[in-house]
Amino acid sequence: LESQMASLRLAFQDWLNNEPKEIESQNPTEEEQDQLEADIVQHAEMLRNIEHQAAKLSSMLGVGKLPAKLAKGLVGFAREGIRFAFEGVKGSENDLVFGCCLPFLYMMAKYSNWLKKNKTDLATIKDFLIEHEEKMYRNEEFNNVHPDDLDAVVAFRASLGMKGKGISDKQNATSSASVARTEGSDANSDDGGDDDDGSVELPRKQQGR
Repeated sequence: LESQMASLRLAFQDWLNNEPKEIESQNPTEEEQDQLEADIVQHAEMLRNIEHQAAKLSSMLGVGKLPAKLAKGLVGFAREGIRFAFEGVKGSENDLVFGCCLPFLYMMAKYSNWLKKNKTDLATIKDFLIEHEEKMYRNEEFNNVHPDDLDAVVAFRASLGMKGKGISDKQNATSSASVARTEGSDANSDDGGDDDDGSVELPRKQQGR
């Protein structure tokens, strides 16, 4: 399990390091847009390949009941995967965007069939996940977490048989409240005409995480 975790984390960190660069120009050329789209497709394929790798590694654990020693280490394996997804690399000085490691939970979901075999262990893993969800929700940068990254949390929760979307629901609720406050503020402000500064809004994928 330790070697599997190391292999998956290495592949995932390579995926993080190869994230497409957003276009700096506000008026990108057609060639720049085509290149970005190609890079995005390739990046998504990289993540799918890591998921396939995780599924293959999970299947290598065996069929049916795990050996006692392996089953005992599974909880620690799951906890480390969850911790990495929410916190990133321990002691790392890399300036990673908050929440960018959440897609690692897609890899952990490939082990959910093993994680659900022992109800006591499953409860421990669920509590550990909820603990990290709540910690992320209290972080001041929570609303900046990319929705695509939060989708990984939703997928992992579903793989464990958990109800609701967890922190994804909380971000949606917080965002809705923020929009409502902004609209109320706009309604009370003077209409100063068109404030368009001429900037071009880039597609969400180009804005980065």
